[in-house]
Amino acid sequence: MSKKQESQCPLTQLATVDPESLPSGTSQDLTFKYIDISAVLNGRLLIPNEETPLRDAPSRARRILRNGDVIISTVRPNLKAFAYCELPDSDFVASTGFSILRAKENADARFILYALLSDDVTKQINQLVVGSNYPAINSSDVKRLLLPKFSPKKQRKIGTILSTIDRAIAHTEALIEKYHQI
Repeated sequence: MSKKQESQCPLTQLATVDPESLPSGTSQDLTFKYIDISAVLNGRLLIPNEETPLRDAPSRARRILRNGDVIISTVRPNLKAFAYCELPDSDFVASTGFSILRAKENADARFILYALLSDDVTKQINQLVVGSNYPAINSSDVKRLLLPKFSPKKQRKIGTILSTIDRAIAHTEALIEKYHQI
């Protein structure tokens, strides 16, 4: 085993991939907030205001999303439509164009997100992509990704530091936008 392999672990050690989906017999009256690929921008999730009944939702609306999950777009993954889900109390369903990652007890979800955005994981994803007009990977590919191996304590520290930096950047961008409006 190479030194690099020793410093990595399979994603499935840290998270469950696609833990919940709407069963086929789900009532068409069920309402939820639908998350599609356009709802993820620059690592941020844009939460929709309206609820959609299942009967009006796209057929791809199947993956149940919970607060603290990480979503990774499996369609055009090079665009990095990946995000940590800070969700209010409500029902959320995501497109099957995402893999949903639910951190296990020994893992930090924010760390998982930042690991997925790393150059090393990007290279792995690029090697797994199929199709040129509509590049994609599937959930079984996502399960095979190797992430940096850190203790749960270090994962939390890395996740906290990087999410704090991201919030500072978002705040700065909002101030710059406000300045431009003035």
